[in-house]
Amino acid sequence: MKKHVLKVKKAVLMLQNGLNKNPYYKGLLSLSEDEKSITFEEAVPSPRKEQSPKLFDGKYLTMVRNKQGKYQCYLKAFDPSKADNVIVLGQNVSAEINKCFERFKTE
Repeated sequence: MKKHVLKVKKAVLMLQNGLNKNPYYKGLLSLSEDEKSITFEEAVPSPRKEQSPKLFDGKYLTMVRNKQGKYQCYLKAFDPSKADNVIVLGQNVSAEINKCFERFKTE
């Protein structure tokens, strides 16, 4: 028997009693051995990953505590070409980093 593999990005599924309200399903379409029917097996939804809580959320910087208990700082995206003065922008970012560290230095 010759096997054909197709990459399907979207498929329309019809239920016996009509269309379901939720149009998006993740799963597997399988062709029967006699190639006369197709079955759909819905995948078990994966649980949502728990995000680290934000400890500091400033204009330029976000600080979180990861699962190991360590602090992580993330610099937010910004366009330095839109700043009037790049040196002042750097000073503002530095001041916000200092403000963030001052808040958590006693923990």
